[in-house]
Parts: sequence; structure tokens; C-alpha cells
Amino acid sequence: MTMTTPMTLPTGVFRRRNARCTTTSAGCCMPRWTNCKPEYQPVTALHFLLMTSDGSPVKPVAAKDSVYFHNDESGSRILVQILNRHLGHSVLEVGAGVGCITLELARGARHVVAIEPNQTLFNELREKTAHLPNVTSLNMTLEDFVCNESRSINSRRRFDSIVYINVLEHIESDANELALARGILSPGGRVLVVVPAHHWLYSEVDRLSGHFRRYSKSGLAAILRESGLRPLSVHYFDSVGLLPYLVIYRWFRSTAVSGTNAVVYSRVILPVSKFLHRLTGGRLVGKNLIAVAEAGGVQLDRP
Repeated sequence: MTMTTPMTLPTGVFRRRNARCTTTSAGCCMPRWTNCKPEYQPVTALHFLLMTSDGSPVKPVAAKDSVYFHNDESGSRILVQILNRHLGHSVLEVGAGVGCITLELARGARHVVAIEPNQTLFNELREKTAHLPNVTSLNMTLEDFVCNESRSINSRRRFDSIVYINVLEHIESDANELALARGILSPGGRVLVVVPAHHWLYSEVDRLSGHFRRYSKSGLAAILRESGLRPLSVHYFDSVGLLPYLVIYRWFRSTAVSGTNAVVYSRVILPVSKFLHRLTGGRLVGKNLIAVAEAGGVQLDRP
């Protein structure tokens, strides 16, 4: 059913996105990300009304309304279409959630490794991708993955593309995270990042969603360089969604959502934003940033 009137999200609906603790994995020299966070964080309107990727929450046992089970497949498809020309044959998706982005990546990649640290989300990811022979789903963080690979008798796996879609803002030490990613890139491989833009847009919804920050273009480029990556492009996306976000979440500080708005966003606003993005090359200011970077000193031939 589609909700037509705003509602406040019920208590007890939670999800976890990349919680990190200040410990060190046994047998691994890599420090874990700092900042221990609660295992589950509240799901807020951001994951439904203004989604740009996988917006599926952990399904509450008693919830029956489809707004809580919304999988933003349309939005996932649009984002992957925008990133598509930068994607290689071997793709690592970090923070895969329940797998909406994973399904789209699997359409064009020879092999996708999707990692998700939360057990509940991972269970749905594994179920959703079980029928795909070119997808490997792993219940771990990137650090765990790198540590496991370093212990392998085989040489460490390398990837043509490493993808962070609405994930990096949840990680406190984002530069350390990207440095790990750089270490498992193939020669000429690329890191693709989608994050929320503009510090001045940071709202209570961001905080409740577990966002440490929003990004400026220059700030994101600087973090990529600090990680040993060379930014090839950093540009805006979702120019149409910028004003609604500003009004709803910054000015009115709303935490309400309706199913109708979620559908309108993924099926109307995002497609128009995609059209404008392609028309202007990302020069129009938008609600999000898309960055493409490669390992410093290596140039990949662009299509």
C-alpha cells in the first residue's frame, strides 16, 4: 500500500551501517576504524524520501506497510548507469546493504564481491544474490577482507573497481578506509564514491543516520589524495533533490515520510536529475557528489 499522508517512523526500526571499533584484528597489522557505535542505528526519512541507492531498512517484525520495505531499485539502477563507464570487470562493493546496488553491478561485471558487515543486512544480501553465479557475498568489513586476503597462500586479489555508494560518510576515518581500498586496486583500477554534499546541508537526519559528515568537492578530493588516490573527477549529482532536502530537513527539520514521496523521488526526481547531470556534465550544484579516482601515478585509458 502507498501512504499518502506523512508519518513519523516508528520506534524499534533500526539498521546498522559500518560500525567501527578501536581494536586490532588478531594477526593483522591494520588498525580498525575508530568510534564504536551502537550496533543498530535508527532508520530515518533519509533512507526513504531522499534515497540515492539501496534504501532498504531491516524489516521490523510487526511492520506491514510497504514504505518500510521499500527497495529503491529504480534509484540503484540510475546510479549504476551513471558510474557504468568507469566500472571494470572485477568489482568490489563496500557496504552492500541488502543488495539493490549489487544486482545492478552484476548486470555488467564479470565478478562482483559484495561485502556487508551487518549480519541482518547480509542475510538479505546473500538471499537476494544467491542465484547469481558472478556474485560473491561476504559478511565482513573491508579491513577484514584485506586481512583475510593477506593471510591467503595465494596472491592478494585485486579489483578493477571499488565502489562506495552512500557508505563513506558512515566511516569516521574515511582516509584510512580509502587507503585500504587503494591497496587492492588493479593497475589502472578506479575507486568510485557517492557521498552527500555540502556541510551546510548537514541535518538531524544526517546525524540520526550515522553520518559523520557531508562533503565539499575540495574536501573529498583532498581525502582521496591523502589516501594515495588521484581524483579524476569530482562532480555534483541530484540537482533536483537539493532544494527539497534543504526545505524539508534543514529549514523544517522534518523526520516524517510518506510512501508517495519515496516513489516520486526514485521515479521522477532522480531520473530528471540523471538527465540534467548528463546534459551539464555534473556542473549543476546538487545534493550529492560523485568522485572517480585511481591509484596515484597510474593512468587508465578512458572509454
